[in-house]
Amino acid sequence: MSARATMADLVDAVRGLMGDPDGADRQFDYQAIQDALDRQRRLVRYEELIATPTMPVGGALAAADYLQYRSYSGNWEEGETLYDSDYTTLAVTTADRLTGHWTLATGVEPPVYITGVRYDVFAAAADLLTAWVAASPFECLTSVDGVVTVSTAKAESRRTQAAALRARRGPVGSW
Repeated sequence: MSARATMADLVDAVRGLMGDPDGADRQFDYQAIQDALDRQRRLVRYEELIATPTMPVGGALAAADYLQYRSYSGNWEEGETLYDSDYTTLAVTTADRLTGHWTLATGVEPPVYITGVRYDVFAAAADLLTAWVAASPFECLTSVDGVVTVSTAKAESRRTQAAALRARRGPVGSW
């Protein structure tokens, strides 16, 4: 699958979780990270979003007060669609897909639904770290007079990080 610009924030998030900065010294290119994310993708159809209304003076809510909505989880690919209770497409003015928050152009009373794709960035990062360890289990530290000192410290650090990320991943197969 070719690289998709809609995945840029997710690729950057995975890169940050792994400690693999983009540039000449990177371990994984954009496509490899996107492929790992695609193995952790979840298609979402009409999930009800959580309304976070702006409370007006006096406390009486009106439709105009319902501009903010959020999902139960973040890490959405750009291209999602929000719908009102009649399944009419809603205009979005701002979207923070990594945290799962959207601001509508016009207030709409709940329910508001979303259709799109979200990803488990923790599982994708853990998978890539595991592959990184497998590709380079030993790191050469020094070579003096023909004697090479080898260390597995970086590999162990990556294994530990992968385990920590796996502990944060979403429930397998449940979303």
